[in-house]
Amino acid sequence: PDGVINGNYRCSLAGCDLNRRWKKPSKVLHPTVFHTKKLIKTLARERQFALYCDLHGHSRKKNVFMYGCNYPSAPESTREFPFLMSKLCDFFSFNHSRFLMQRSKENTD
Repeated sequence: PDGVINGNYRCSLAGCDLNRRWKKPSKVLHPTVFHTKKLIKTLARERQFALYCDLHGHSRKKNVFMYGCNYPSAPESTREFPFLMSKLCDFFSFNHSRFLMQRSKENTD
């Protein structure tokens, strides 16, 4: 986010954790999330969307990994891409990836 320039890990210059603004982003306070969602919706009308991947670093964990949703009726749907990445890239860790939506993070939609 734009707050990184001031040393923030998770927050924008407006003091917002943008990972928690996906449900209802403000065009003024969360412009990157607002316009990303708008772009995704526009593209989805034109073609089928196979994957949206929001990449992050972590301040304490090593390697590359993913956090994803869990769909109990089709758990493999969110695990295929990270699994393939772990086979193609030595520093990608499927074992460190997590696929569970914590109640405290439900606004991440």
